[in-house]
Amino acid sequence: MRHKNEKIKRFIIENIPAHPRDISLFAAQKLKINRRTVIDYLQELVKSGEISLSGKTRAREYFLGINLTKMWEIPIDQKTEENEIWRTRMLPELSGVADNVRRICQHGFTEMLNNVIDHSEADHVQLQLIRKQGLIWMRIHDNGIGIFERLRRAFGLSPEEALLELRKGKLTSSPDKHSGEGIFFTSKMFDTFYIQSRGYGFMDGSKLDAKLETKLAEDPWEKGTEVDLLITENSQRKVEEVFNEFTGTGDFGFVRTRIPLSEAKGKDEDLLSRSQARRVMARTELFKEVDLDFTGIERIGQAFADEIFRVFKNEHPEVKVSVLNAGAEIAKMISWVEKGGGASV
Repeated sequence: MRHKNEKIKRFIIENIPAHPRDISLFAAQKLKINRRTVIDYLQELVKSGEISLSGKTRAREYFLGINLTKMWEIPIDQKTEENEIWRTRMLPELSGVADNVRRICQHGFTEMLNNVIDHSEADHVQLQLIRKQGLIWMRIHDNGIGIFERLRRAFGLSPEEALLELRKGKLTSSPDKHSGEGIFFTSKMFDTFYIQSRGYGFMDGSKLDAKLETKLAEDPWEKGTEVDLLITENSQRKVEEVFNEFTGTGDFGFVRTRIPLSEAKGKDEDLLSRSQARRVMARTELFKEVDLDFTGIERIGQAFADEIFRVFKNEHPEVKVSVLNAGAEIAKMISWVEKGGGASV
């Protein structure tokens, strides 16, 4: 009887990451036992601290009862191997994590740590891992020159310009070692991705948390670069799915990018000029498809629209430019310039 009880508990624990809200029904169906029996086991596991509970009734959600915080200070140089640090520090603390989530964690951690080793000019890095209520939070903070200073030296970009270029992808100050794809793909794999340096930073990911963004932004690092990678243990996302979204059919090349136009304008500024448009479209000829996301943009100027949807398209007919989340006023302006209405602006 005891062996059977332990088997049921183990099944519940192993399946909570994938079934945080319906674990009682899922376990009852799979194990062919009464749902009330499963609920009794859940209550017992909560009481023992092996799992934790959030919410009530239909909003009830179960998590693995892990409450872990680890921190390491590690000296680094050009001989440091990011995968060795992953294998000896992070991986042992991620026991029980689903394979798809573990692979995302490995990809993001090793990509970002490799950037530190190759680009930052840092001599040590601080690593932190937090696991709590079904959340995995990895933090990488180096004492180097800072990502935006690095890009200023390499390309003469302001922090605002660098943020936009990083979102496009294919930007690297060491083309012999890197493709410039690491930050782009990593930011799309995690629920929340945050990078900041010297008071500048941006957040991306599939589940942006405004409260988290505020919390992180209130404590900017004045030296080096900090990267925060967050993902829930029950995430169903896969590394392959993210790559497939931005690579061509039958071609594993990075051929598609997405540009949030809210990043292209300053505070209290509209997108009106040709220079703003050229900044948006800079380097996009490196891609086959460019998605322009107009979320948060209410209007655009004739010159801005004409530069992208007539001039750029005529100069680069091989690049497919798509419009996302545009309101009626913007759509009307784009249609007008495509017909030649903005040619003299």
